[in-house]
Amino acid sequence: MKIQFEYNGVSQEHEIHPGTLLSELLGADVSAVVLDGRLVQTKMLLAAQAHQRQLISQSAVSVQRDFIPAGVKEPYTSAQILNAYLLSQQNPQASAVQIEDAFADLLSPDVASGSRPEALQGFSGCT
Repeated sequence: MKIQFEYNGVSQEHEIHPGTLLSELLGADVSAVVLDGRLVQTKMLLAAQAHQRQLISQSAVSVQRDFIPAGVKEPYTSAQILNAYLLSQQNPQASAVQIEDAFADLLSPDVASGSRPEALQGFSGCT
């Protein structure tokens, strides 16, 4: 099966098996991408689902440090970098609470459940 998509601004065409995962096509080092404005895990998506769509990987964006909670330590994961990128694009004036909410699913369960460590009380560059 032949698929086409835009990856980091470059049009690509691939011949794939219908059951190929996007992670298999893009490589193991690409664990998350922005697919048409949504953060997705590449191991959870068939490559065929990327047909005629736009994908952005972490290598195509700069780290939006002001949009990453202060308690999240480097090295950042692909999902964290892309989540910060999406938030900065959708809401450039995001408050600390909005940033924390946007990261809730990417942080440890104790943070996501509301029991936040002291380190996550402040956010770099946010009001």
